[in-house]
Amino acid sequence: MVIVLICRFVKPTEEPKFLERYNEDQRKNVGIPDFICETLTKVNDSHDLPEFMRSLHLVRENCLNYVNLAYWTSAEAFAQRFTPKAPFDEETEVSPRLRVVLEIQQTTCDIKAAP
Repeated sequence: MVIVLICRFVKPTEEPKFLERYNEDQRKNVGIPDFICETLTKVNDSHDLPEFMRSLHLVRENCLNYVNLAYWTSAEAFAQRFTPKAPFDEETEVSPRLRVVLEIQQTTCDIKAAP
């Protein structure tokens, strides 16, 4: 199992439309054999947080920064599902998505691969 970390940079005025489209895409993933689950997060870059909690520089200025954690059986399965696909939605996002594959080494989470 891998986690594909996807950074998405959303136009502030288009956040409701972005979330609506995200939810539509989520429904399409249900039942895909190699898809396990995913979690959409919004980066909290508040200056009220200590600097050490804001040191993973994922934030871009003048947009809302989302990070999607997509759990798949393999990086190949993810790539096969999403290639070819536009790098971003120009209507709701300000720039192409950034992705990285994280290989799980250890976990205390109870996330199990779909049969």
